[in-house]
Amino acid sequence: MAAAKPKKSRPGRVALSLDTAIENLSTRLSSCRAVRKGGTLLIRATGDGGGEFHLEASEQAVRVTKAPAMLPAAPTLEIMGDARRIAAVISGGKNARKEFLAGGFRVRGNLRYLSDVAMELGILKIPL
Repeated sequence: MAAAKPKKSRPGRVALSLDTAIENLSTRLSSCRAVRKGGTLLIRATGDGGGEFHLEASEQAVRVTKAPAMLPAAPTLEIMGDARRIAAVISGGKNARKEFLAGGFRVRGNLRYLSDVAMELGILKIPL
């Protein structure tokens, strides 16, 4: 994935593109204990810079691909929403809990897995 040029969101803040945020996320996920057990994450993002991204975790690494038309099995976790909001949450620019409760994105799948991973990454401060 080619890194897109960061966009200015607010004075003094730079918003990462979803591609860049997901690349950074995959690097961070590689060191998570919860992720090393395996699992798949499907991100369906709409709007500018959106698309479908498939992150597949194994004990060795996290592999990121543009999601194929047909996945071999249901993902462990699926996140759907606006690309800018998802990128901001992944990169730590927005509070994940507030964005979720405000309807900024939807989640489907294993919420315990989401909670464990988000806690390890510092995206959530209180487990679900």
